[in-house]
Amino acid sequence: MESEFLSWATVVTYETAPTGTYDSPFIFDGLTHTANVGGFSLQNDPIDGGLSGISWIATGSNAEVDILLPFGMTQAGLRMGKSSARSATIEFYDGVSLLHSQNVSITSGTTFVGFENPTGTISRLRVIETGAFSMAFDDVTFAAVPEPSSTALLGLGGLALMLRRRR
Repeated sequence: MESEFLSWATVVTYETAPTGTYDSPFIFDGLTHTANVGGFSLQNDPIDGGLSGISWIATGSNAEVDILLPFGMTQAGLRMGKSSARSATIEFYDGVSLLHSQNVSITSGTTFVGFENPTGTISRLRVIETGAFSMAFDDVTFAAVPEPSSTALLGLGGLALMLRRRR
């Protein structure tokens, strides 16, 4: 799925974020993160999570983290790493409507979980820890895919410019 994301997709990594523990909400690189647990942290610990560099770690029993996306996104996803949870559920929402839910179980390395909503937008990701006490994720990715009519108009405009240039 990750390779199917558009080349112009925005990827938020936590490489430049200061490590430490934060209260909810936490805003970084235009994304608002909220959690139902007492705290979460950014850690530079590739062993916990299997992710390189700084990754997002939420701790607490039954931790849930919501990530609010910019308006108009039609593709969204994130990279999950093996933490003590080893399993999580990723949910994709348009407002309050659940669009897609995917269970992820990681025994080693990392995995990318993504979803595309071709008929609407994705406004929020929810990561739900379904294992022990923590989860790790990084590389929050999102993109707005132009609607077909906009793409067609751009194509016609380009064609008109080429024809005008020939004359």
